[in-house]
Amino acid sequence: MNWFKSLWGGAANLGRSDNETIQQRIRRHVERRGGTPAVWFAPDQFCSYSQMNENATGISQALKSASGASSPRVCFPMPRGSSALYGFLGAIECGTCCPLDGKLRQNEFDEAYSVLLPDVVLSSEPQSIGVKVAAAAGIAVVIYEISSDHGNCRIVDVRPARNMQRSDRLMTLTSGEAPAVLMRTSGTTAQPKLVGLTHANVLAATDTMQVAFELTESDICLTPMPNLLPAEKASGRRPGAQQPDVRVEGAVRPASFRVDL
Repeated sequence: MNWFKSLWGGAANLGRSDNETIQQRIRRHVERRGGTPAVWFAPDQFCSYSQMNENATGISQALKSASGASSPRVCFPMPRGSSALYGFLGAIECGTCCPLDGKLRQNEFDEAYSVLLPDVVLSSEPQSIGVKVAAAAGIAVVIYEISSDHGNCRIVDVRPARNMQRSDRLMTLTSGEAPAVLMRTSGTTAQPKLVGLTHANVLAATDTMQVAFELTESDICLTPMPNLLPAEKASGRRPGAQQPDVRVEGAVRPASFRVDL
Protein backbone atom coordinates (compact mmCIF):
# COMPACT_ATOMS: atom_id res chain seq x y z
CA MET A 1 0.00 0.00 0.00
CA ASN A 2 1.26 3.46 -0.86
CA TRP A 3 1.33 5.63 2.30
CA PHE A 4 3.01 8.58 0.55
CA LYS A 5 -0.16 10.52 -0.09
CA SER A 6 -1.88 13.23 1.87
CA LEU A 7 -3.74 16.40 2.43
CA TRP A 8 -6.26 17.84 0.10
CA GLY A 9 -9.42 16.01 -0.84
CA GLY A 10 -11.72 16.76 -3.73
CA ALA A 11 -13.97 18.71 -1.38
CA ALA A 12 -11.11 20.22 0.58
CA ASN A 13 -11.26 23.64 -1.03
CA LEU A 14 -15.01 24.19 -0.88
CA GLY A 15 -15.68 27.71 0.36
CA ARG A 16 -12.06 28.68 0.01
CA SER A 17 -11.12 32.37 -0.22
CA ASP A 18 -7.99 33.75 -1.85
CA ASN A 19 -7.35 35.62 1.43
CA GLU A 20 -7.76 32.50 3.55
CA THR A 21 -5.23 31.91 6.32
CA ILE A 22 -3.86 28.52 7.31
CA GLN A 23 -5.79 28.51 10.58
CA GLN A 24 -9.01 29.44 8.76
CA ARG A 25 -8.59 26.44 6.50
CA ILE A 26 -7.99 24.18 9.47
CA ARG A 27 -11.11 25.54 11.19
CA ARG A 28 -13.17 24.79 8.09
CA HIS A 29 -12.10 21.19 8.50
CA VAL A 30 -12.89 21.26 12.21
CA GLU A 31 -16.41 22.42 11.36
CA ARG A 32 -16.87 19.85 8.59
CA ARG A 33 -15.20 16.82 10.13
CA GLY A 34 -13.74 17.65 13.55
CA GLY A 35 -13.55 14.02 14.67
CA THR A 36 -11.71 12.84 11.54
CA PRO A 37 -8.05 11.79 12.05
CA ALA A 38 -5.65 14.60 11.14
CA VAL A 39 -2.42 13.10 12.52
CA TRP A 40 -1.72 9.39 12.90
CA PHE A 41 0.88 8.02 15.33
CA ALA A 42 0.14 4.31 15.11
CA PRO A 43 -2.41 2.18 13.23
CA ASP A 44 -4.99 2.70 15.99
CA GLN A 45 -3.76 6.00 17.46
CA PHE A 46 -4.53 9.43 16.04
CA CYS A 47 -5.25 13.08 16.78
CA SER A 48 -8.43 14.53 15.28
CA TYR A 49 -8.75 17.91 13.57
CA SER A 50 -10.50 19.25 16.67
CA GLN A 51 -7.67 18.08 18.94
CA MET A 52 -5.04 19.45 16.58
CA ASN A 53 -6.77 22.81 16.50
CA GLU A 54 -7.08 22.89 20.31
CA ASN A 55 -3.37 22.12 20.69
CA ALA A 56 -2.42 24.91 18.29
CA THR A 57 -4.74 27.38 19.99
CA GLY A 58 -3.30 26.61 23.43
CA ILE A 59 0.23 27.27 22.18
CA SER A 60 -0.91 30.43 20.38
CA GLN A 61 -2.49 31.88 23.52
CA ALA A 62 0.65 31.19 25.57
CA LEU A 63 2.82 32.89 22.93
CA LYS A 64 0.67 36.03 23.01
CA SER A 65 0.70 36.07 26.81
CA ALA A 66 4.48 35.66 27.08
CA SER A 67 5.33 38.18 24.36
CA GLY A 68 2.76 40.82 25.21
CA ALA A 69 2.28 41.30 21.45
CA SER A 70 -0.98 40.88 19.56
CA SER A 71 0.88 39.37 16.60
CA PRO A 72 4.25 38.13 17.89
CA ARG A 73 7.23 37.03 15.86
CA VAL A 74 8.04 33.51 17.07
CA CYS A 75 11.41 31.80 16.65
CA PHE A 76 10.81 28.06 16.69
CA PRO A 77 13.79 25.66 16.90
CA MET A 78 11.95 22.72 15.37
CA PRO A 79 11.84 19.31 17.07
CA ARG A 80 10.84 16.08 15.36
CA GLY A 81 7.45 14.44 15.19
CA SER A 82 4.11 15.86 16.27
CA SER A 83 5.78 18.52 18.43
CA ALA A 84 6.93 20.27 15.25
CA LEU A 85 3.46 20.26 13.70
CA TYR A 86 1.65 21.58 16.79
CA GLY A 87 4.31 24.21 17.46
CA PHE A 88 4.32 25.48 13.89
CA LEU A 89 0.53 25.73 13.71
CA GLY A 90 0.42 27.48 17.09
CA ALA A 91 3.04 30.02 16.02
CA ILE A 92 1.37 30.97 12.74
CA GLU A 93 -2.04 31.15 14.40
CA CYS A 94 -0.92 34.07 16.56
CA GLY A 95 1.71 35.75 14.39
CA THR A 96 4.81 34.98 12.31
CA CYS A 97 6.71 31.70 12.64
CA CYS A 98 10.49 31.75 12.16
CA PRO A 99 11.44 28.05 11.91
CA LEU A 100 15.01 27.23 12.90
CA ASP A 101 17.13 24.11 12.87
CA GLY A 102 16.89 22.80 16.43
CA LYS A 103 20.50 21.58 16.25
CA LEU A 104 22.14 24.98 15.76
CA ARG A 105 25.14 25.82 17.94
CA GLN A 106 25.10 28.56 20.55
CA ASN A 107 26.75 31.17 18.35
CA GLU A 108 24.36 30.30 15.51
CA PHE A 109 21.32 30.82 17.75
CA ASP A 110 22.82 34.13 18.92
CA GLU A 111 23.16 35.26 15.32
CA ALA A 112 19.71 34.01 14.29
CA TYR A 113 17.97 35.80 17.15
CA SER A 114 19.87 39.02 16.50
CA VAL A 115 18.69 39.03 12.88
CA LEU A 116 15.16 37.66 13.25
CA LEU A 117 14.38 39.81 16.34
CA PRO A 118 11.80 37.45 17.88
CA ASP A 119 9.25 38.54 20.46
CA VAL A 120 9.26 35.02 21.88
CA VAL A 121 10.99 31.65 21.44
CA LEU A 122 8.89 28.47 21.36
CA SER A 123 10.34 25.08 22.28
CA SER A 124 9.35 21.60 23.42
CA GLU A 125 12.86 21.02 24.82
CA PRO A 126 13.38 23.10 28.01
CA GLN A 127 17.10 22.35 28.29
CA SER A 128 17.94 22.99 24.65
CA ILE A 129 20.62 25.42 23.52
CA GLY A 130 18.02 27.55 21.73
CA VAL A 131 16.11 28.07 25.00
CA LYS A 132 19.25 28.85 27.00
CA VAL A 133 20.42 31.42 24.45
CA ALA A 134 16.97 33.06 24.44
CA ALA A 135 16.89 33.21 28.24
CA ALA A 136 20.37 34.76 28.37
CA ALA A 137 19.27 37.39 25.84
CA GLY A 138 16.13 38.23 27.81
CA ILE A 139 13.77 36.95 25.11
CA ALA A 140 10.42 35.56 26.24
CA VAL A 141 10.20 31.75 26.14
CA VAL A 142 7.26 29.33 25.97
CA ILE A 143 7.85 25.63 26.70
CA TYR A 144 5.29 22.98 25.79
CA GLU A 145 5.20 19.19 25.91
CA ILE A 146 3.33 16.45 24.09
CA SER A 147 1.44 13.71 25.91
CA SER A 148 2.68 10.13 25.69
CA ASP A 149 -0.09 9.28 23.24
CA HIS A 150 0.89 12.29 21.06
CA GLY A 151 -2.68 13.53 21.00
CA ASN A 152 -2.49 16.46 23.40
CA CYS A 153 -0.02 19.14 24.38
CA ARG A 154 0.21 21.40 27.41
CA ILE A 155 2.17 24.51 28.34
CA VAL A 156 4.71 23.72 31.04
CA ASP A 157 6.57 27.04 31.34
CA VAL A 158 6.09 30.66 30.27
CA ARG A 159 8.98 33.07 30.79
CA PRO A 160 8.25 36.73 30.00
CA ALA A 161 10.85 38.90 28.32
CA ARG A 162 13.34 40.88 30.38
CA ASN A 163 14.01 44.48 29.33
CA MET A 164 13.05 43.76 25.74
CA GLN A 165 11.27 46.19 23.43
CA ARG A 166 9.58 45.26 20.19
CA SER A 167 11.68 46.41 17.26
CA ASP A 168 10.40 48.98 14.79
CA ARG A 169 12.30 47.17 12.03
CA LEU A 170 10.07 44.12 11.81
CA MET A 171 9.50 42.97 8.27
CA THR A 172 6.18 43.42 6.49
CA LEU A 173 5.27 42.31 3.00
CA THR A 174 4.30 44.60 0.13
CA SER A 175 0.65 44.11 1.09
CA GLY A 176 1.43 45.54 4.54
CA GLU A 177 0.75 42.25 6.32
CA ALA A 178 3.20 40.40 8.52
CA PRO A 179 4.46 37.17 6.90
CA ALA A 180 3.10 33.82 8.06
CA VAL A 181 6.61 32.35 7.83
CA LEU A 182 9.90 34.24 8.00
CA MET A 183 13.25 32.60 7.26
CA ARG A 184 16.83 33.71 7.12
CA THR A 185 18.50 32.26 4.07
CA SER A 186 21.39 33.08 1.81
CA GLY A 187 19.67 31.55 -1.20
CA THR A 188 22.01 31.85 -4.17
CA THR A 189 23.72 34.93 -2.76
CA ALA A 190 26.56 35.23 -0.29
CA GLN A 191 24.68 37.70 1.90
CA PRO A 192 21.93 36.16 4.09
CA LYS A 193 18.49 37.69 3.66
CA LEU A 194 15.11 37.54 5.32
CA VAL A 195 12.53 35.76 3.18
CA GLY A 196 8.86 36.05 4.08
CA LEU A 197 5.99 33.85 2.93
CA THR A 198 2.31 34.72 3.15
CA HIS A 199 -0.41 32.30 4.20
CA ALA A 200 -1.35 32.15 0.52
CA ASN A 201 2.22 31.08 -0.38
CA VAL A 202 2.14 28.20 2.09
CA LEU A 203 -1.34 27.05 1.11
CA ALA A 204 -0.44 27.26 -2.58
CA ALA A 205 2.32 24.70 -2.04
CA THR A 206 -0.09 22.17 -0.55
CA ASP A 207 -2.75 22.91 -3.18
CA THR A 208 -0.15 22.18 -5.85
CA MET A 209 0.58 18.80 -4.22
CA GLN A 210 -3.12 17.97 -4.26
CA VAL A 211 -3.29 18.50 -8.00
CA ALA A 212 0.06 16.89 -8.82
CA PHE A 213 -0.61 13.69 -6.83
CA GLU A 214 -4.40 13.60 -7.31
CA LEU A 215 -4.95 13.44 -3.57
CA THR A 216 -8.26 12.96 -1.82
CA GLU A 217 -9.38 13.45 1.78
CA SER A 218 -9.09 9.71 2.39
CA ASP A 219 -5.40 9.56 1.39
CA ILE A 220 -2.70 9.27 4.07
CA CYS A 221 0.84 10.67 3.90
CA LEU A 222 3.91 9.29 5.62
CA THR A 223 5.67 12.54 6.54
CA PRO A 224 9.05 12.79 8.31
CA MET A 225 8.82 15.83 10.61
CA PRO A 226 10.15 18.44 10.39
CA ASN A 227 9.91 18.36 6.63
CA LEU A 228 11.28 21.46 4.87
CA LEU A 229 10.31 22.37 1.33
CA PRO A 230 12.15 24.84 -0.88
CA ALA A 231 10.21 28.10 -0.73
CA GLU A 232 10.56 28.56 -4.47
CA LYS A 233 8.11 25.66 -4.88
CA ALA A 234 5.55 27.70 -2.99
CA SER A 235 6.21 31.20 -4.24
CA GLY A 236 8.67 31.14 -7.13
CA ARG A 237 11.52 32.36 -4.94
CA ARG A 238 15.14 31.50 -5.61
CA PRO A 239 16.50 28.09 -4.52
CA GLY A 240 17.78 27.87 -0.97
CA ALA A 241 14.85 29.48 0.83
CA GLN A 242 12.97 26.88 2.85
CA GLN A 243 9.63 26.60 4.61
CA PRO A 244 7.83 23.99 6.72
CA ASP A 245 5.64 21.63 4.72
CA VAL A 246 2.22 22.26 6.25
CA ARG A 247 0.08 19.14 6.23
CA VAL A 248 -3.22 20.58 7.34
CA GLU A 249 -5.96 18.98 5.26
CA GLY A 250 -5.19 15.26 5.27
CA ALA A 251 -3.73 12.78 7.69
CA VAL A 252 -0.05 13.09 8.61
CA ARG A 253 2.05 10.26 10.00
CA PRO A 254 5.27 11.23 11.82
CA ALA A 255 8.59 9.58 10.99
CA SER A 256 8.31 7.31 14.05
CA PHE A 257 5.24 5.57 12.58
CA ARG A 258 5.82 1.96 11.58
CA VAL A 259 3.49 -0.37 9.73
CA ASP A 260 3.89 -3.82 8.26
CA LEU A 261 3.11 -3.38 4.58
